[in-house]
Parts: sequence; C-alpha cells; structure tokens
Amino acid sequence: SPLVVLKDRQKNIVEPLPKSAKRCRYEQKLSLINDVYGEHNFSCKLYGMETQDIFEPRLKAVFNDYSWEHGGRLYASATLSGFNYQCVPSDMRKNIMIDGATTVEVDYSGLHPHMLYAFLGKPINGNAYDFLPVEDKALAKFALLVMLNAKSKQAAIAALKKRTADLLTATGLSTKKAALRNALLHHPDFEKVLDAASKKHSAIRTYFYRGSGIRLQNIESAMALEIVHYFALQNIPVLPVHDSFIVSKQFHSQLHAKMDEVYKCFNRGFSCPIK
Repeated sequence: SPLVVLKDRQKNIVEPLPKSAKRCRYEQKLSLINDVYGEHNFSCKLYGMETQDIFEPRLKAVFNDYSWEHGGRLYASATLSGFNYQCVPSDMRKNIMIDGATTVEVDYSGLHPHMLYAFLGKPINGNAYDFLPVEDKALAKFALLVMLNAKSKQAAIAALKKRTADLLTATGLSTKKAALRNALLHHPDFEKVLDAASKKHSAIRTYFYRGSGIRLQNIESAMALEIVHYFALQNIPVLPVHDSFIVSKQFHSQLHAKMDEVYKCFNRGFSCPIK
C-alpha cells in the first residue's frame, strides 16, 4: 500500500500522485518508520481474548482536498496479518505490548485549541474545556472538535445530534464513548453548549465553523511524523494515534520530552499540556 495518499474534494484517491517536496519527505520518513516496525513485535489483548493477539503496524499519510496543506494524518494501514491498532478502543490500548514489554500512551491535551492560541501569540486562560462541568469534559472536547471542522453552526448542531443517535444505538462502548454519550444526554441544548464554547474561546472565534480543523491536522501530522521518525532513528518504535503516542514504558520520559520540544518548535515556543 502507498506511503502517501492524496484525495480530492470528493474523497477519491488522486492517481497518479503529484510530485512534491512534502510527498518525498513523508515517503522517506515513513519508509524508515515502517522498516523499524518490521524489526519489532507488537501484540494486544482484545475483548474476550485470553492471549495477546499479534499485529503488524504500518503507517501511511492521507492528505485531503487535492492539497498538501490539508490533512496528512498518519493512519495505520491494513496488513495481511493482524489488526489496525488505531481501531482498538482507547481503554484497551493499554494492553498493547511492544517486544513483550508493557506500554504507555502519552497525549497532547486540547491540542488544536492550544495551537490556535499559539498562532495568535496567546496562552489559553485556564483549561480548554472548562466551559462545561469537569464530568462533561468528553462533550466539551467533542464540541470544540466539531466547531473547528463544521462549515456552519447548524452543521455543528446536526453533527452533535447524529453523534447522540449513533451512541444511543451502539453497544460495547469504550469508557470515553460512554462518557460522551452521557454528557450529550445531560446537555440536550446543543446550541447552548456551542455558545458556551464560543464565549470561553472568543479569542479564536473566527476559526469556528470554517473547516479549520483540516489545516490544523496538517501541522499535527508534521509534528507526529517528526516525533515518530526521531525515535525510529534510534530503533525505538512509537505508535501514533493522531495526537497521542504509544511507546514502551522505559521510554516514557524521553517521549514526553520530545513531544514538548516538537510542540514548541511548531508553535512559536508555546507549550501544550501533555499527559
């Protein structure tokens, strides 16, 4: 499967793939990363399994809208052996093992809001999600995500309604999805939720309902590639899940430090919470 994929606005894969410096850079780094993955063993205990199930991670970058500046996220490709680790529910990814060793998942908290504030040269006042009660953080996080990706407020409300309907009929929900479902039911007035988010983040309000998320993903993907490639050069496999990274526990502190360094490099020296 190709290391780099470019899609048009109708989500069709563009072939032949246009040449570009970014394409070349991603292909070279992803090739090395995937070679390193091939030298290590990966497994995860899934639902109902008594033993670890083996998987073979392979990454590709997917760009959108016929633009090298839109998207570019690193996705795990399907392989002949094993499963896509990025599809494993978040509360089960703790069962992932690398070379028989336990792992940790380290993630940026409130990545896209912090990136926008950094772009404006400002820090976030307080927590990015404190416009809702702490127990409803899952909804605050999802609402901001929708606001940054939707093209209108009406489309954002429709997305929240659809998510509610989907989660009400779903079974076997992860802890995070169950928390989101409960929060959605607890706050049925979605326009009020969106207004609270806009009031909290008035400084970046101009980025809401403009499809800004796909451009933020482009920077996010470059950051992820930098982090994973850095460790691959040391023959240390790191598995990205967009804004979080899975690594053997022994490399936890090194990963945390590198994520902080890369974020500051891409975001004018500002920091983002890492947990």
